[in-house]
Amino acid sequence: GFLFTGHSETLNGLSVPLKAVAHTVYQKDASAANLPQNLPIITLKPAELYVSDQPAIIRTVLGSCVAVTMFDRRLGVAAMCHALLPQSNEAIDNNATFQGNPLYKYVNSVIPLMLSRLQEFGSEIKDLEVKLFGGADMLTIRTGNTNFQPDGRSNIDAVLQAIKSNRLELAVSDVGGHTGRKILFYTQTGAVLLKRIKSGMESGWGA
Repeated sequence: GFLFTGHSETLNGLSVPLKAVAHTVYQKDASAANLPQNLPIITLKPAELYVSDQPAIIRTVLGSCVAVTMFDRRLGVAAMCHALLPQSNEAIDNNATFQGNPLYKYVNSVIPLMLSRLQEFGSEIKDLEVKLFGGADMLTIRTGNTNFQPDGRSNIDAVLQAIKSNRLELAVSDVGGHTGRKILFYTQTGAVLLKRIKSGMESGWGA
């Protein structure tokens, strides 16, 4: 797996079971001890959103879907979504529960909802560290048909547009390709562990 930190972050000088493989990218050192396991683990299913100021590990599995994480280091507040499709034409419902809003399926609606939840904690846009993962092209490799715009690419483009329109800045991204991704998001630090998986079947979110 890989750990993606923000551009201004570093693990230099810290005693952690990770080794640097590129700028702001670290890989788990197999010879070192496992990462701490005493945090609650929350499984984020497709079309769900999680926002909290409590330490936890949020996990999900992505194929053509995308996950966006937002972290406010000043307040210690974090959010993560798992969106399936780029766009919905339905009105945004800011009063829906975290798991009860069908608009969490769509990139163009879930990003504003994430921001709204974070702003309820007092977050400001300038303080948010944003990361983007997923958007693999699973259908082309399965069918060999290249005559269409893959869902993964459409999802990536939708996130980039939402980031721009909401005046956010993207700190880290790992997107596209033809393999799935397993994501672990540490809400107390904003760090993300990523593992590539051969199967893009998103039904494996609970593994």
